[in-house]
Amino acid sequence: MEASEGRWLFVKSMLVTTATILGIGILALPVRVGPAGMMPFVSTFSIALVCQAAVICFVVELLQRTEMEIDVKAFTTEEMEPLEKCLSNDGDVKMRRQRSLSVEEEDTIASPSSFTEQRANLHNMAKFFVPVPALRLLFDGCVYFHFLIVMIAYAISASNAFNKLIGITREHVIMVFVTSLAALVIICDKALTSAVAAFTFFKAGLLLLMICIVSYVAYNVQRPYVDDWSKTGSAFLIGTVSLGGSINVLPVLYSSFAPTPSNIVLFRNGCLAGTLLCWALNVMWTYCIMVIVPQFGEGDHPSLERAAKHHDISTIPLLQFLSIEYPQYEFIGLVVNIFIIISVTVSFIALGLGMKHYVDGAVTATFPDFESSWRGYKLASYAFSFGFILCVALFFSHSLYILLDVFNSALLNIETGVFMAYMAYATRIKPDPSDVVPVAVQLPVGVVGIGVVLTSFYFGGAVVYDIFITAYHLVVHGAL
Repeated sequence: MEASEGRWLFVKSMLVTTATILGIGILALPVRVGPAGMMPFVSTFSIALVCQAAVICFVVELLQRTEMEIDVKAFTTEEMEPLEKCLSNDGDVKMRRQRSLSVEEEDTIASPSSFTEQRANLHNMAKFFVPVPALRLLFDGCVYFHFLIVMIAYAISASNAFNKLIGITREHVIMVFVTSLAALVIICDKALTSAVAAFTFFKAGLLLLMICIVSYVAYNVQRPYVDDWSKTGSAFLIGTVSLGGSINVLPVLYSSFAPTPSNIVLFRNGCLAGTLLCWALNVMWTYCIMVIVPQFGEGDHPSLERAAKHHDISTIPLLQFLSIEYPQYEFIGLVVNIFIIISVTVSFIALGLGMKHYVDGAVTATFPDFESSWRGYKLASYAFSFGFILCVALFFSHSLYILLDVFNSALLNIETGVFMAYMAYATRIKPDPSDVVPVAVQLPVGVVGIGVVLTSFYFGGAVVYDIFITAYHLVVHGAL
């Protein structure tokens, strides 16, 4: 029984990670990397894989340390309450508190029952391991707005796919899509991780079907492509986003099992396997599109260059090419729309679970002394978050690419390359190794050091490049 539960934990972690990463970005990826060619893309994307794997390992370790800090605070609070009743000297009580808590923590100490609600989440992680309040606020902003921006993009994509498939107006689709899935996430969050895993299996199957069909066409076409290393920047930047985002859902998975060493290893390995699977699927799809659709073209002929100018995903020039050369495969357009609908639905639910988990942690940590009001605060936070997603998707639908390219990539890269690397460094790299409290599953300190350097330079470089390229477009072209 335990072996089967362990296998399911591994599979569920792999599939939920895949659901979080594998959205519609895979369909846009070949268009963005088209000017650079295949080799620059694979090179930068492989580095992204290594860096994302390092960040996942960091987060798994930080979740354990966050859980440990919460347990220590809960234990300290339980021990202090009877002491306060017995000791008459207020100075003695204060002295005892200061032995285990900092002055700042003392001001926000809560009742022991509140700690049962404050489990390991991203908000508490920053609270314990990011010492500067302003930086903690920046981290919270990166996490929260990443959730919002990606879920807005998914709502817009779902409306477009439903409109093409069955002709429903985009506004109606967005209303039903956001409100129904928001209610599902809020009410049925405990049961949804397994459902997300099951639907991800079907979603990956559809993608594999698409890849198989396109691979056959690619085998017959074998169009040569050109590698241009001078245009690697676009491939580098989109690569950081295409494999990112899963760390924001890891706390949801971590809270769904008993954190024994064997379970934590299975959880970590499942998340790494899901990231590797997404890397492989992205590379296969991009290669197939690259050898079918011309990189560059003139006039109305389908090409990746033309698709980029019109902000089209890669299936648009692909279907245009198939309608001319291989009309018997035009049915793939139906498969694409079904894939987009299932993909964005599953990914929206997965990110919705992550956002709800984050909001729950933020509310209980921010208002520790108002336990009776938590439910109201949480419902208000849910209403604001999903309401914001709904309004932006309805009234600013054409900003999908600006949201994805400019804001989302910067927020995600700051979170992973700056904050996660810093927290991993702060908790493991100390002058006196005996000051590091070990957790059940952790990397060797040397591996952590290498990972911190690599991820800092990679994601930090992406942030700098993103700012530079955005400023360049604003100054030179007057638009993003």
